[in-house]
Amino acid sequence: GSIDTIWKNVKADVEHVVLVIEETSSRLGRAVVLDFAKYPKLLVQYMNPGADMLKDISPGALPVVKFFHRKEKPETVSVKDKSHQDIFDLITKTLNLTKPKVKTNISTE
Repeated sequence: GSIDTIWKNVKADVEHVVLVIEETSSRLGRAVVLDFAKYPKLLVQYMNPGADMLKDISPGALPVVKFFHRKEKPETVSVKDKSHQDIFDLITKTLNLTKPKVKTNISTE
């Protein structure tokens, strides 16, 4: 695989794919994936720098967040602060995301 196949198995309604590239021992990417699970137009994945898909790119200092947009060129953002909240905020601000509405079956009557 290569980074060029990033959209191959992504649903048509997904507008952005975000890769969090981090050291194998880090757990930041996994936490961020869970944070964005309820955003229907966004797919967040984590990878370590040795992943086969990343063989054509050199991520540099880790962690790195790579944004892929359906209709635009990809962009790579180095993470200055390496906390979970910092990466969450970076993705939220870069993609101008608002918290998704969650459907519930709870009545307030």
